[in-house]
Amino acid sequence: MSFLQRFKQYLYNRQLQKVLQRKKTSRKSQNWSDCKHIAFLFDANDNSTVEDILTYIRKLEKKGKKVSLFGYLNLKEDPQNSRFDFFHNKDISFNYIPKGAKIDNFIKEQFDLLINFFPNHNPSLEYISTCSKARCRIGHRSENIHCFDLVINIEQNDFAFYVKQIEQILSKMNQKLNEPTV
Repeated sequence: MSFLQRFKQYLYNRQLQKVLQRKKTSRKSQNWSDCKHIAFLFDANDNSTVEDILTYIRKLEKKGKKVSLFGYLNLKEDPQNSRFDFFHNKDISFNYIPKGAKIDNFIKEQFDLLINFFPNHNPSLEYISTCSKARCRIGHRSENIHCFDLVINIEQNDFAFYVKQIEQILSKMNQKLNEPTV
């Protein structure tokens, strides 16, 4: 890692520590059936993953769930005809901190559940997840566990398998004694 990259990482970590020290969001484990508003924060650079996510959210919307999508695109310009909200390289500062109205609005939204899917290390996505006001944040394996409340550690980068695991785990959380498991 070059000196410049280490310096940028140092500035990022310093900013992140400030955020973590003053963060006072109330976290709560959620049962899958109680989740009314679900958000997805994801790396939108893999078209097959984006298609998997879009297919899955259509299923959720049919079940009456409100769904929000926010993706990162490794571009310098806005893409044409995007089917979801996104941010790109122009929205990221020198030290990997994402900035802008779209990002601030996503962070301030109080989702019941934030599902993160970025299998590779991405400081900007991790920062958004860390700052999010979501009641429960779920992540896909990470060394930086401060950005998630629950980590689903699976070896494969298969979105369908990942969300199936999330549904199974959350269906078993916070059950009343008389409720059958799914």
